[in-house]
Amino acid sequence: MTLSSLLWYDTDAMKYLEARPDRASGALTIKGTRIRVAHLLKLVVSGMSYKQIHTEWYPQLSATTLRGAVEEAIAYLSTPSHD
Repeated sequence: MTLSSLLWYDTDAMKYLEARPDRASGALTIKGTRIRVAHLLKLVVSGMSYKQIHTEWYPQLSATTLRGAVEEAIAYLSTPSHD
């Protein structure tokens, strides 16, 4: 993994995620929002269901979108190399 792969995400092919310099300082977010994937992952790890996250945190996003974003982030982060 290179430094550039940590600082920039190639999100063109992603359905749920994007990283834009003008949003959330370039952090990985759910497309069209400022919702950082890191925050969503923390909620999931803490034991919240996607339905709970939808109801209590992000009612503007469906549980399906939240699940898709998490699955996409896991797939991206599981890639051996982002070069």
